[in-house]
Parts: sequence; structure tokens; C-alpha cells
Amino acid sequence: MAPPPGLESSSEAPPVDDASAEPRSPSLSQARQWALNQLGRRPRSEAEIRRHLRHRKVTDSTVDETIDYLKRAGLIDDAEFSRQWVTERAGRKGYGPVRLASELRQRGVDSESIAAALAEIDSECERELALEAGRSRAASLAGNDPVAARRKLAGFLQRRGFRWDAVSAALEELLPEQTID
Repeated sequence: MAPPPGLESSSEAPPVDDASAEPRSPSLSQARQWALNQLGRRPRSEAEIRRHLRHRKVTDSTVDETIDYLKRAGLIDDAEFSRQWVTERAGRKGYGPVRLASELRQRGVDSESIAAALAEIDSECERELALEAGRSRAASLAGNDPVAARRKLAGFLQRRGFRWDAVSAALEELLPEQTID
């Protein structure tokens, strides 16, 4: 039986290149392109870019060069990333500082950048955010037992990342006539 066209056997075997047997690590330009693609979707922390490039099997030296390039170009800055993250997630999603700090730690942001970004949320601002986040939930709990409604609203606000003093103030304003035993 004859082999399919194009796969005829030849008397000469193709040369074997041992270097091509192992997968080659991506080039610096490819690593930069991958990093820029990630940054094009949304802002990222340095650690997120590092993680992505390592997942793509980029060598450590190429990852470092890519990160240095992105820093020099002003495309990654963990302090600015943290400020943007806090502003966006606190304002639009209604998250409190505890949750925001946790999310930033998961993204590999250092403690100093997190603290600086969260410094913008003082206790009064946190209470206002907790009130805003709790308004619609409090309305949906109107038919519940008063004690259960307060417990549910408190749990909701705590899961959103608000500290107890902000939760307590929101409870007093949103469900004032009800008490917790």
C-alpha cells in the first residue's frame, strides 16, 4: 500500500535537532505582547502579570525584563492599581475595606500599597458606603422578623467587607426600631 501523497518515504531521513525536541521558552517580544494583552483587558498588579507569564512558561529572566519594561513605560504600578481598585470596587460594587484588602492581597499587592489605597476610606466614608450597600437589602428584609432582619443585614454587610462599627451604624439607621438581644 502506497503512503498518501506528500508522505512518501525518502531514502534520506530528516536531520534530528535535539534543541527542537524541547519546547523553546517564549521570546522577550512574545512575553511583552502577552503582558500587554493582559493589561489591555483591565489594570493588573505586578504579581498578576508575573503569574500569567510564568504560566506561559516564560523564563524568570524574561519575566523580570518584561516587568522592568512595563514599569519604565508606566503600565504597571501597584500603588496606582490599588487606588483604582479601591475606588472602583468601593464605589460601584459597594465593598468595604476588609474585603478590598483581601482582594488586593489575592492579587499580590504589597501591604504598603494596600494601606495607602485604603487610607482614602475613613470611618465616616465607610459608614456611608455601608449605608448605601445596605439600603436595598434592608428594603427586601421588610417582611422578616425584626431580629432576623437585623441579623441578615449585619451578615450581608460583613460579607461585603465592612467593619462592625460601620455595620452597627447602618443597622441603627436602616432598621432603627428593631433590636438584637
